[in-house]
Amino acid sequence: MIVLAAIIYVIIHGTDNLKIVNKINSFCNVIPIFSGVESKTRFLKNYIVDAMWFVSLLLIASVFRLDKRIASVMACVFASFLEFTQFIFPELGTFDIFDVLLYIFITFFHIILTIVIERLKRRAWDRMKEKML
Repeated sequence: MIVLAAIIYVIIHGTDNLKIVNKINSFCNVIPIFSGVESKTRFLKNYIVDAMWFVSLLLIASVFRLDKRIASVMACVFASFLEFTQFIFPELGTFDIFDVLLYIFITFFHIILTIVIERLKRRAWDRMKEKML
């Protein structure tokens, strides 16, 4: 999913303003330069890639044997930290408070979804035990 997010980012934003592309092309001209796709919706252009990146981070965090709610909060703190480093060091990227709010919204949605799934699993397990007795 994170690779898909990177590809969508490059398609939407283009390669003409990416510093890494300019550095690579200064050594060997291998990456085509284009300005990107014009998008009328700000959400698609600015936030869908951030949402996909954060969901990928949540999926990676959920692989570890931590409680999924703790992993979600840790992923949100990590992503917010990265966003705030862009506020302190502008050369790393553009700080956007709406990105942080998006991370918090996705985290709450993931926690609620995790709680619902755990309760459904517990009910199914209880029903299965009742049938076995």
